[in-house]
Amino acid sequence: MSAASIHPCRHAEVMSRLVDNLIEAGKEFAAEHYLVLFLKFIASVVPTIQYDYTMSVGN
Repeated sequence: MSAASIHPCRHAEVMSRLVDNLIEAGKEFAAEHYLVLFLKFIASVVPTIQYDYTMSVGN
C-alpha cells in the first residue's frame, strides 16, 4: 500500500519539486500562490481538509 507523507524537515524539498513540475509543464507560478499549493498538497494527503476551490495554481 502506498501513502503520501511529508515530514516538516523535508517540506522545502517537496514544495520545490511541486513548483518545478508546474514550471516544467509550462505553467506560471507566483510566490503568492505558495500557500495555496501547499494546502492543495496537504488536502490530497488529508482529504478532510477543505479549502477554497476557486483559486488555481499555475495558470
